[in-house]
Amino acid sequence: IKDGKLYIGTTSDKAVYKQILDNPKVEIFAMGARGTVRISAEAYPVEDPELNREVYEDMGKDSDTENIAALELRNVKGYIKTPTGTTEF
Repeated sequence: IKDGKLYIGTTSDKAVYKQILDNPKVEIFAMGARGTVRISAEAYPVEDPELNREVYEDMGKDSDTENIAALELRNVKGYIKTPTGTTEF
């Protein structure tokens, strides 16, 4: 999360990146010991090279690679489910 926006990262040489360019609708599901997260959103490439680098580094990834590709998630809907309940957003 940066400046109130949610981002994910990949590299532009991966098939998933090319799929997102063709169809920006994505779903993300993560499960761990403390609960689950499910997000559906639209993912759009970050066009500003400096913001792309900053977002990528904020995710703990190495931005020395030329093909970094941060994606801004828009129209985010989903939930976080923990043992104490579910929070929708």
